[in-house]
Amino acid sequence: MEINKIFKLGEEIKLSCAAGNNYSRLWIYLPNANASRTSSKTLAENKHVHEKYHNINIVGNTSSDYHLIISNLTEKNVGHYKCFQSGNLRAEFNLEMKVAPSEIQILNKNGIDIAVGYENEDLHIVCYATGGIPEGKLYWKETDITFTRTSCIWPWANLTFVPLVKHDGKILTCAVTHEMLDVEKEVSVKLSVQYKPKIDIFTHPKGVIIEDDKIELKCRDQSSPPKTNITWKKDGQILSFESEYIIAKSRINDSGIYTCTAVNIVGQVEKDILILVNKSTTSNIT
Repeated sequence: MEINKIFKLGEEIKLSCAAGNNYSRLWIYLPNANASRTSSKTLAENKHVHEKYHNINIVGNTSSDYHLIISNLTEKNVGHYKCFQSGNLRAEFNLEMKVAPSEIQILNKNGIDIAVGYENEDLHIVCYATGGIPEGKLYWKETDITFTRTSCIWPWANLTFVPLVKHDGKILTCAVTHEMLDVEKEVSVKLSVQYKPKIDIFTHPKGVIIEDDKIELKCRDQSSPPKTNITWKKDGQILSFESEYIIAKSRINDSGIYTCTAVNIVGQVEKDILILVNKSTTSNIT
């Protein structure tokens, strides 16, 4: 059975081969478990260590426990080690060096540091750690946003929540802790919440409208991204493509339902207002 061992740079490690009768022993090295035997290197035969391996020693003998000692470990010692007794495999080890994650990144972002979400729709954001032996801890830091669901299984940290307009511009931070890091690493993304236009209509005059009054209709919207089109209609007929529509001198037949329509890439919103023009009660006296 293969045994995994993880070491720090400069440490010493002992690999043990089970005791047996007075048979010949052999330690070999392969760069990985799937490497062919032709790519292997012989490290030691019985108690003889090949002279080019200066940081390797043998402890024990062929009739007792047979230990391969590797001192002052470096990244060159990462790999697969096998012990054979008279041609039969007796022990195998996989050595990995402890190393801090080289990078953490947020995958589904728009541009350098922007995550785009849509109002009242689930947003999924994924954080990923590159490297890191052994596993560390990857997590999303708490904010005043209510997270619907988080799932952190190394090297992934998944986050789900429902963005609201008030969350626009908030910062989300993913962090990693690891035994090879003195301080945790962080990566942040700014949240851009996009939503359909929100419309308000303002009218002048405010009260009763009489024939010949000047009527001003103003359509104000808030949207993200900004609107790309705005339209005024009366009873379904297009009047203007400007946010403000003015009737310089009103008539009775100007009465009706006026509709402001605002559009951006997220969607379209309409809002109606009823305008009633009253007949003037002033009469000319001759």
